[in-house]
Amino acid sequence: MFRLSQTIGKKIAVGGFLYTGKEGLSDTLNAFNNKILMYGPDIKINFNDKFVLNAQYVYRTDSHVFDTDAELNYMDVKTQGGFAELIYSPKGDMSKWYLTGLFNWVDSDADALDYTAGTFHAGYLLRRNLRIVGEYTYRFTGTKYGSLNFGFVSAF
Repeated sequence: MFRLSQTIGKKIAVGGFLYTGKEGLSDTLNAFNNKILMYGPDIKINFNDKFVLNAQYVYRTDSHVFDTDAELNYMDVKTQGGFAELIYSPKGDMSKWYLTGLFNWVDSDADALDYTAGTFHAGYLLRRNLRIVGEYTYRFTGTKYGSLNFGFVSAF
């Protein structure tokens, strides 16, 4: 994995990443290696610390993919996608609460991987390392559905 990012002025950072590797997989009869290559650009725009926009585009190739649901092998699969995220923190880094909107998109030669969804997330910091969160995600493609989640996030 290689990642590089450069700040331009006080409000914008542009970057890119490269990931390559292989993983051992198997279908119902054979074991095989899947060679993976992923790369793409990203950007972060900070609007006075209250609004932050993050966006990333990803291009991925897989040499061999096995779809367990359909029991099909795919060769030389190309996938592209990305996300855009807008974060609102009314007091910047000092905010106790924040809101996030997220849009995800995936388009692949393996149709089972195609995905488009939007998420609205709200969080409240109880302590520096403990927050309560709630989010709603709606999937726009395939079987359309929404999911609602509540919980907490901690780090120690």
